[in-house]
This record gives sequence, structure tokens and C-alpha cells, in this order.
Amino acid sequence: MPVAPTTWTLTNASQTTDTVTLTSVSAPPLATGQHVATCVIAAQVLYTNIYVWGSNPSLPELLVLRDGPSGTGKILMQWVIPPLIYPSNMGSQVEICGLNVVGSKNRRMTLEYTWAADGGTSSTNAPFQSVTLVGYDAL
Repeated sequence: MPVAPTTWTLTNASQTTDTVTLTSVSAPPLATGQHVATCVIAAQVLYTNIYVWGSNPSLPELLVLRDGPSGTGKILMQWVIPPLIYPSNMGSQVEICGLNVVGSKNRRMTLEYTWAADGGTSSTNAPFQSVTLVGYDAL
């Protein structure tokens, strides 16, 4: 029976503002192998006050897995997360696992979570976002 590859987990978290924001995490390039994503997780929590979306409450949040750097790498997979209106100290988390998405040799793999706030309002404490990328390296 073959030995399972060693799994790695990368997480990044940030407190966002009431503008379009991006939270991302990247696995560095491999000289002789490829990254393989097996699970992507995005979470958002709002503190203190009720967040109200701006003039276009239908703007989605995007979870994007890229073969390359943030914002410019080829999109391997992309998920649209419906916008939420929720009271303080609540949030949402999306876990998409069971994946087997292979990146290119000698390329970074990046997971981005973009939140389009569209001029909404919140208290002085803005939402908190995190992204987690789980995978292994195929050598």
C-alpha cells in the first residue's frame, strides 16, 4: 500500500475595512514538484455591530484558487459565496474539501478571499476574514 503524502496547512487572517478587501495565503514555488490543493476554507466574522450592505447587496464574495501569485496567477478554481447580512459576533465559514487540484511545477499556489463591501456600513470594528489552504506536494 502506498504511503500517503505529508499534508501541509497554510492560514492567513486579517481584519478588513469597509472597502473591497483581499485576504490570501500562498504556498511557495517548488523547484522539482507541484502543489496539490485538497481543501480550501474561508471564514468571516463580524464584531460589535450590525453590518449593512451598500447599494448593491448582491455583490458576491469570491474564493479563488490560483496557479501563481495573488491577483495575476491563472485561476484554477473559483467559488462564489453569497453575500450575508448578519448581526454582530456572527459569521460564516465555507469548507470545500475532497479536492485534488494540481498546480504547475515551480509555481506558487495562492488562495484568495475577496469581499466586496460596496460602501456598506459597520461600526469601528470591521469584519475579520481568514483563508486556509490544505494540500500536499507531488514530487
